[in-house]
Amino acid sequence: MKKRTQFLFPTFGQTTSEFGGSLLKGKRKAARPISVKLPMHLVLKSDVLIFRKNLKAHREVVQRFAKKFHIKIMQNEFNGNHVHLIIRVLHKANYNAFIRAVTSRMAAIAKLKKAFTLRPYTRFVQWGRDLKNAISYLNINCLEADGLPRVNARLLNRLLNEGFG
Repeated sequence: MKKRTQFLFPTFGQTTSEFGGSLLKGKRKAARPISVKLPMHLVLKSDVLIFRKNLKAHREVVQRFAKKFHIKIMQNEFNGNHVHLIIRVLHKANYNAFIRAVTSRMAAIAKLKKAFTLRPYTRFVQWGRDLKNAISYLNINCLEADGLPRVNARLLNRLLNEGFG
């Protein structure tokens, strides 16, 4: 006799690997998935070019609060209107405190009441190839922000990662 199994809805019990940003437009609120085992790609986006001015102050804010809340920053890139971070969260409670502190301090540095238009975007990054690709993406994005065309930025990134041989 065949063993019976319970029927599951197609999306029931599945966790998503990305959350926030424009994915939340027109949707109800839900809990942000946070992983203490996997790195996370975090994007803070603004409508205003707040990271061009006071870049050093913004970097110091991220470093200071990462140390305070035990967040390991694996890679960071500051562009004109957004910040990319690849972080590793050691405790779920510390992530919320870190985001709250960093975003409020950055808004204070920029002297804006509402510096960020969307909620932070996060995505789990798997170890290995996915992490390497995410770091590559951050490097290419930074080179493009400095004015290098995408094709040249990809080539330069490949040369820096693999060498000239």
